[in-house]
Order: sequence, then structure tokens, then C-alpha cells
Amino acid sequence: MRNVKLILLAIIILINSFVTTACWNYREVENLAIVAGAAVDKGEKARYKLTVEIVKIAAGNDAITESKLMSAEGDTIFDCARNAISVSGKRLYWSHNKILIISKEIAEKGVIEMIDWFNRDSETRANVHLAISTENTAEDIFKGKEVIQSIKAFEMEEMLKNEDALSKAPRTEVWEFANNMAEEGIYGCAAAVKLQKMDGGEKTPAVGGTAIFRGDKLIGIVGEEETKDILFAQDNIKGGLLVETVKGKDKDREIPISFEIFKSKTKIEPVFNKNQVKMNVDIETTVTLAELGGCKDFIGKKGREELVKLSETILKERVEKTIKKIQQEYGTDVFGFGKRIYENHYKEWQKIKDNWDENFKNLQVNVKTKIIIKNSAMLSKPLEVRKN
Repeated sequence: MRNVKLILLAIIILINSFVTTACWNYREVENLAIVAGAAVDKGEKARYKLTVEIVKIAAGNDAITESKLMSAEGDTIFDCARNAISVSGKRLYWSHNKILIISKEIAEKGVIEMIDWFNRDSETRANVHLAISTENTAEDIFKGKEVIQSIKAFEMEEMLKNEDALSKAPRTEVWEFANNMAEEGIYGCAAAVKLQKMDGGEKTPAVGGTAIFRGDKLIGIVGEEETKDILFAQDNIKGGLLVETVKGKDKDREIPISFEIFKSKTKIEPVFNKNQVKMNVDIETTVTLAELGGCKDFIGKKGREELVKLSETILKERVEKTIKKIQQEYGTDVFGFGKRIYENHYKEWQKIKDNWDENFKNLQVNVKTKIIIKNSAMLSKPLEVRKN
């Protein structure tokens, strides 16, 4: 009996070794058009024009990777993707896609169709970066000159990943934008991309600025410095620089100062008084003095205290000014103030949520800033200039 069981077990193992080997969805690379990035514009003959950057890998001992652009039109994004087969002869393979760029023209009418397909389809990825083109078309971005990598989509992905060291554009993935469209008390935003002139006259893709949405529709784009203020208010600062100008030894001369941000924490607290609500935004930022463009001593105790006070005032005024601009010009709560009320004061939110857009425009926001100067880098005193 024991021998029979062993024979049956051997037969089962043998059968499984044939049935379960290899990948169930294995595909030959030669039969796929590998997508690195995608751009959506208004079509000429149909509703949409989908442009994809396709990765080409040359076979051989030294593999050479390059890219080419391919476009197809259709009345839906999925329609465009399938129509691309008639152009390339291959189905688009989306697993390596890194970025979705949408033109301003399309974004102003609504991006829900693009967001829906990238979240819904089994072959696309919802964790791709979302960006809005400030050029005439989204396709123009992929026509720019690459700087380091031969694949422009991969290069833009690196730019967005390294925004932690700049804080000049938000990092928003498709799934995150979809959540913000559905959540109460917050509107979505995305990175803005453009073409930037290089020394030789060629233009290269560059990331900078914030595209602001109401629901799924683009309503405006703000610049890089205002983006940094938005990220401070959202508690999304991971790094970057604070560049300020202060009075030097000579009162008539202003000197530039650069701080490198090590860490930053923003606490957002709604305060209720009867039927009124106001928002307290407390920002605490730890920095190092990375550059001092003058001879005035801001490193000693007295100078450092003066510099901290000046820097706190400048940052406070900047953030307040940007919040006020968003309230007055756009009226969309990209900061998530309403979401904070919804999460922590649900009963109060139920009373004000129907008129939150209007309430947000007139919302009193009190900003407090605290800057901690960790050190002054490699120098313990300012540089001196000999007087003749």
C-alpha cells in the first residue's frame, strides 16, 4: 500500500512539472510595443489623439535602447490604444509606462476618461505620474531633446522622483488624483511640464509648477515658488531650498541667503467658534545655512537670532500670500483644509460641506512659522573681504 502511494505521488509531481512550468502570460518582447510614456491631445479626426513613447531595444552584445513616437486617434482612450495596432502592428504593452501627460486643452474639459481607463484597465498601471503640459500640445513634450537618458519618459520620471530635493512641483500619481476627485474637502493637483531652452537652442522637457483642478477640470497653473508654498501648507515638503534676500552690513545693499531644508512638518488645525471656522497652519522647518552672500555675521548668536526672525517672517508672508491667491483666484481647496475638518470634526463638516467652496474663499487662515537653523555647513563664520 505504501508503495502505491509513493507511485501516485511521483505521478502527480511529474504531471505538475509539465503543467505549471513557465509564465502563464508569457509574451515575446519582439511581439510587443513597450510604452514608456503617454500623452493625450485633442484629435483631428476623432475625440482624442494618444501619443506614446515606444522603447526600442537593439539586440546584440551591447544592447542599445532608444525610443520613437507613435500616435493614434479614437473616441475613447482605449479606442486610441487599440487603434495603435494598425500603426505599429503590435499591441501596446503598458507595464513599463512611467508618466501620463495631458494637454491643457483636454484637461480644461475634464480628465476623468483618462484617469478612469488607467485605473480600470488590467494592463495599465495606476501608479504612473500625472502631469499637465503647458505647451500647445502634450505630444510636444516628447518631441523635446533628452539630456541624459535616451528615453524621455524615464528621464521625466527621475525629475519627478527627485522633486524631493527641489519642491517645485507636486508628485501626483493617477490613483492619488482619482482619490482626490472622490474625497470630500480637497481638490486634486498635478505637476506642470514644459519645454525649456538649452544653451544650444534645443528644447528639453522640464518639470515645474502646479496644475490646479476643480473636480476633474483644470482651472489654472501656478509657478514654482508658489508651488513650494502650497507644499508647505499641505505638509508635503520633503526637501529643497529656501532662498531669501536680507539687508547686509551696508544697509543699502541686500545679500542673498540660501537655506537647505532638512525636514519640515506642518500641523493643520481647524478652530470653531459658533458657526465660524478658521484654520491654524503651523510650519516647523529645520534647515542648514548653505550659502551666505555677504560679510554680515548671521552665524553668531545675535546674528542667528536676527536671521531666524527675518526668515520666519518671510516664509509666513509667502505662504499666506499664496493661500490668499488660491482662495481669491481659483477658489479650490487644494490644501485639504476641508478634508481635515471632515476627518477630525465630522459633525461640523456636515453643517458646512454643501457651501465649502464658498466658505473656503473667505476662510481665515493663520500661518505660524518656526525655523530651526541646524548648522552653517563647513564654515563657522562669514567670509571677509579686505577693504582697500
